[in-house]
Amino acid sequence: MAILYLEENSCRADLLPFTATRSVLDIRVGILTFREKWERLLGPGQFALVDTATGETALPANVLPNETIAKHIRETLKKGPLTQDQIDGMLQLADRIKYPWHIFHYNGEALRSDFTLMTAARTSPPIPESVQTIHSDAIFIEEGARLHHCMLNASTGPIYIGKNAEIMEGALIRGPFAACEDAVVKMGATIYGATTLGPSTVAGGEIKNTVFFGYSNKGHHGYLGDSVIGEWCNLGAGTSNSNLKNNAGEVKVWHPASGTPIAAGLKCGLLMADYSRCAINTSFNTGTVVGVLLQHLRRSGPAQMGPRLQLGNGPKIRVGQGTPRHRQLEETEKSIPYRCRNAEFKPYFWPRNKIGYSHKIMRQQIAAANWKMNLTYQQGEQLLDTILKEDVRLDDHHQAIFAVPFPYLIMANQKLAGKKTISLRPRTVPTRSPAPIPAK
Repeated sequence: MAILYLEENSCRADLLPFTATRSVLDIRVGILTFREKWERLLGPGQFALVDTATGETALPANVLPNETIAKHIRETLKKGPLTQDQIDGMLQLADRIKYPWHIFHYNGEALRSDFTLMTAARTSPPIPESVQTIHSDAIFIEEGARLHHCMLNASTGPIYIGKNAEIMEGALIRGPFAACEDAVVKMGATIYGATTLGPSTVAGGEIKNTVFFGYSNKGHHGYLGDSVIGEWCNLGAGTSNSNLKNNAGEVKVWHPASGTPIAAGLKCGLLMADYSRCAINTSFNTGTVVGVLLQHLRRSGPAQMGPRLQLGNGPKIRVGQGTPRHRQLEETEKSIPYRCRNAEFKPYFWPRNKIGYSHKIMRQQIAAANWKMNLTYQQGEQLLDTILKEDVRLDDHHQAIFAVPFPYLIMANQKLAGKKTISLRPRTVPTRSPAPIPAK
């Protein structure tokens, strides 16, 4: 029998930033990844990822596998390889994860399908007596799972607790829901469907309709809804996201491949790619996209993040008292056990010419600095030289103001010449202060 050929050339760019560090086949929707679904539905070795440049006729890799389409493919492959007409016919019937937000749009459907696929002809170990359940026949617990004094409501969808996963006391979970192997739900967590916790994910606070690919942490209070979180991410304590616009209008999400925002429906929260993290009490705006290997330290997030927060080949700006950002990539590479499915880790960095949209929706951000008269003229000149030597690059919506003692204004004005995003003003000003003096 012929095997199924899959291709991702036609769909990988549309699924950035998550496909920057993985194949489309390694995206998790429901309990399993695309690759794991095909292995269970067709069998190992019965499908292969090919390059369309070779001339092979292949099914797009973003087609969401399920038993119905797999049965149709098995019957068709008995007669020979798929033709383009047959593939076109399948695409009319199949669901496709075309954009990142489709991951949580179709997660409920995928959870139900995967639950049936993984539990067919199997019996769940007994549910501990201290666990309160609704529709316990739709709850499956793998061996080694630990759960006590929690609430599982499967009336709205099945609940799957993976091997060695732990549901702590006081957790409230409504299906459809999956906690994959070694996942942890913290005490008092409130989780609504359709939510997936990938392997070794830690989840706390309030979560709704969110997919964690795996190995990520949201261990504290804060709301996360209608979102996708990649691998090895960390959300600081108190982090929350908005998933609905104030006017209940359509959410538009930044699309890296086209460089334009695309309508994503009425709800979309945070789309965070692998190895990224945010500070405590971060608030992400509706439809925020965070690229690979980014540290977000602001209190409020833009609709998409580009090189100003980029690690690796970004500007050499210091983050607090930490290390320069161009060194953080090297340190992260040493400290994080990479689990990319690709043979080589190739992080995707947002092109500098595709970050204009966030400028239009963000308020002007100002950083001000001053020094007192306790410095000599030479010390003040040396201080300013040291600051400017750091090569601080500011975007158009950022503004820096240097407030210097009055005797040093001429010297500072000369050193800041040509820097459009840096303004100058005297440190001591009258009650009605004049506007900042632009550096000439």
